[in-house]
Amino acid sequence: MDFQSAERETQRILEYYSGVTGMNDIILSNYIENTRIISNLLTRIMEDEKKKQAFIREIRLKEEKITALTLTAGSLKKKADVQQEQLADMEKVVEKLKFLENEKNRLQKQIEQLKQIDLNPDKIIGKPDPA
Repeated sequence: MDFQSAERETQRILEYYSGVTGMNDIILSNYIENTRIISNLLTRIMEDEKKKQAFIREIRLKEEKITALTLTAGSLKKKADVQQEQLADMEKVVEKLKFLENEKNRLQKQIEQLKQIDLNPDKIIGKPDPA
């Protein structure tokens, strides 16, 4: 529906009848009043239609933002999952490092004990004391 054309036509009719002399005719007076009311209603309808179109554009923009944010959230979740897996792997590596460090310390103690045995052959098991 072309509200702007209808409003222009209504305005044209109002201007025409406003210029007509003898406005005492009740029918003509009612017609002019009805035309003014219709003109005002058409103006309001056009304003509402503009507001509606602006509102629809705003909704579409917000929908696009929501879609973009949803995609971003999905991407961030995937990244967080990958980092969680990496963290779990790193914790396993740390545990292995602790185990290896303990093993290293144990072996170093054994080496020290063996060095002391080599330096002091009397402590060898199974060799009688020279006393």
